[in-house]
Amino acid sequence: GLAHQITVLAILPPLVWFVLSQDKGVLRRGRLILALVALALLPLLSYAFVYIRGAQHPEWRGAGEWSGNLAWFLSFVSTGQGRGELTWSLRPFFTAEFPALIWREMGWPALVAGLGGIAALGRRRATLIYATIIIYLVFSWVDRLGNWYQVIMPVYALLALGLAAGAAWLTARTSRRGVYAAVLVLLAVLALDRGITSYPRADSSNRADDTALAPALAIVADNPPPGAPILGTLPETLSLNYLTRIWGIRPDLAAVTSREAAALLPHERVAVTQSALPIVPAEVSPDARYSAIGRTLAVISVAPATAPAADLAPWTHDFGQELRLLARAQNTGTRLVRLGPPHAGRAGDRAAGSYAPRLGRSPHDSLAPRRGRGRRLRFHLARRRNAGRPHDYRLSGGRQRGLR
Repeated sequence: GLAHQITVLAILPPLVWFVLSQDKGVLRRGRLILALVALALLPLLSYAFVYIRGAQHPEWRGAGEWSGNLAWFLSFVSTGQGRGELTWSLRPFFTAEFPALIWREMGWPALVAGLGGIAALGRRRATLIYATIIIYLVFSWVDRLGNWYQVIMPVYALLALGLAAGAAWLTARTSRRGVYAAVLVLLAVLALDRGITSYPRADSSNRADDTALAPALAIVADNPPPGAPILGTLPETLSLNYLTRIWGIRPDLAAVTSREAAALLPHERVAVTQSALPIVPAEVSPDARYSAIGRTLAVISVAPATAPAADLAPWTHDFGQELRLLARAQNTGTRLVRLGPPHAGRAGDRAAGSYAPRLGRSPHDSLAPRRGRGRRLRFHLARRRNAGRPHDYRLSGGRQRGLR
């Protein structure tokens, strides 16, 4: 209907001709015209359901920011999706999909039988339908680099009507039961063929590439504390909203924007996904301190940091320009290390917090993390036997429970 596709209006010119060719006096019947217009617009009432559900579930609205429910709704009904692809270019005249998708979806037998069967409806009705199909084909050709495959969908219903009209025409001209049975069998075979051919392509269940919920599952796997605000990228936020609000898994978690995270940070800690960490300095706080709570999540805060212990010595093998290790030797032959920024050795530095990103692993070493005091993450960095070089150590992230 009109609520589903506005291109349904393509039938309007042939329909006006169809009515006026039978009764030109209908133009003088104002009440009838108003009733017909109201009847045609009746499907638009379904948008009331869209507005109500959108107001009840803002997470279903998709990407974007709106001042209110009405602003979102007006943006929704006036979406420009597909308009950018409209083109009058003559090249390419056809694409790999257009118009081949039409007979691939309908099948050659059904397409030919449907087009031929429309003629059985009579001259005026056949003219109405053929003209409508031509309008759709022209519009689809104009939009052949865009969403033409959606525009052409109403034609399939018209072709199905032609199939039914052709079958009725055949059975009406004979009283033999064999012909009637043959027509029914032919229609059943056509329907079965389309089901066998189209269903595997349309089946969206158990697809290996359906990974939209994977980011949310990774977040939940880190077991963030109850009510934790979580800052992530847009795909992670949408995934988390779907998992928590629709599936009802960890509904206490709240996805927040960078603006909301900046407002929360002075008062409470905010969990940040690994993918969203690069935006923290620019959009949340340049003074944020980081501490890992799992493989995917880290906690940021702006609480003053404590100075590192005086006996911590610089570890000479740093991990890039932004991270380095501060360590001290132990009697056990291992080293107790602390990971921090290059300038973390300066006492009183606000950024001298504990860091635990995911780092590359050396094939020679193993590391058993252990919890330290306060907000620091401490690790045992052990050197394996037969290591190739004196500095062949590796560091893997430890897990700290709680957003404390």
